[in-house]
Amino acid sequence: MMERKGLNWQPATVFERNERIWLSLNCAQHGFIETLYCSNAEFFHRMSSFSINNLDQSKPPVDMEDLKERLQFSQDYSNLPLVMELPLWENGQFVSDDVIVQRIESFKRMYPPQRSFLLKVLAKLANDMAILNQKIRFVATLLPSSPIILETSYERICLLCQLEDSVFLLSNIYPALKYYLDQGNEGECQSELTQLFQHLKSFTNIQMMVTVSLNRPYPSLKSLMRFIREQVGFIRVFVISMERSPKQLLHSLSQKLSGLTVSLNRLCNSAGASIGGSNSEIVSQNRVFVDKCEVESSA
Repeated sequence: MMERKGLNWQPATVFERNERIWLSLNCAQHGFIETLYCSNAEFFHRMSSFSINNLDQSKPPVDMEDLKERLQFSQDYSNLPLVMELPLWENGQFVSDDVIVQRIESFKRMYPPQRSFLLKVLAKLANDMAILNQKIRFVATLLPSSPIILETSYERICLLCQLEDSVFLLSNIYPALKYYLDQGNEGECQSELTQLFQHLKSFTNIQMMVTVSLNRPYPSLKSLMRFIREQVGFIRVFVISMERSPKQLLHSLSQKLSGLTVSLNRLCNSAGASIGGSNSEIVSQNRVFVDKCEVESSA
């Protein structure tokens, strides 16, 4: 490749040593070479055992884009996703009923009559719980026999529980909490979960999902896991994910923008000094751009 002669394929030997997988080859130009192929032999053997019988082997792959055309999916629709996502809040406002109908109808067309799907309703940033409750009820009328997972924050679930016509009165609605847990807030997390569970358990036979998102430095989960295990029959799915909270992301972005402002000011000062004139106009133009980024990121 360095000599622009393309790839020169050479036969290599795959072997295991010290629980690692290595490749060795004897190249006429470069001599004997060994390179680490996989650092975990068990993982390598497990991955090698998977079948690719559904891939057309009549010609070798050319591009990633070419794979989709040559994958021969069966007609049993086994490759369709189990969960489809439907956001109810986009671009600072609720999604209209017409758009909701269009999206759900498009989901239905993807599936044969004998197959169903779970619908995950996303309600992030929704600011009016009465309207949100109404939107979810409207979705439930379109899918009366399908399970609907409502993923939103702790505060929104608590507020929805307090409505007289709460969506949690419907048997096919399952609340799904996403909680961002930081180190040092373990006690507050368990206290808020206890309060939330008390609200939800006032509804007959309700069950829910809980996702706890962590970030370094990691919190202690010992007490929380013991508490979750006590909720047998109530919490059906518990997920631990690695994800920074929106607050942490905004803080990180703010720091980067602050550093960018300093760098722009230094650059403009240098440019003004080099041309021997005033640079106030240049600084002002750059500052307006940074302020716009800060406002949008805070929103």
